[in-house]
Amino acid sequence: RLLQRTTRTVQATQDGRVLYERSKDLLAHMEELEGLFRQEEAQLAGRIRLDLPNVMARDLILPRLPPFMDAHPLIELEISCTDRQVDLLAEGFDCVLRVGAQPDQSVVARRLCSLPMINCASATYLQRYGVPKTL
Repeated sequence: RLLQRTTRTVQATQDGRVLYERSKDLLAHMEELEGLFRQEEAQLAGRIRLDLPNVMARDLILPRLPPFMDAHPLIELEISCTDRQVDLLAEGFDCVLRVGAQPDQSVVARRLCSLPMINCASATYLQRYGVPKTL
């Protein structure tokens, strides 16, 4: 069943919501495929589902979005900010940015940059517990 109907409302079931989301993806892919054969000047277009860590989103990506969106008005970004490892296929993401080692060797991954890691502690912590010798 795709819909749950009552005398007053019609709501999508879980299966209905999954079908709707996947249908949107299929339609976006069809538009992209049709665009490959158009003779006009190509512009980037379509929906991109992106997931990235909260800090990376806040500090690096979101501040740079306005110029990107101005340059590519036909791109529709759907951004999710989580610090958990997401399942690209099951959750329907096109791109995921992560910090650290690549846990899933079945996906294509590329190193974009190296970020320095700094461990910090307050003076109160160091007085109470001492300076850590290992991580």
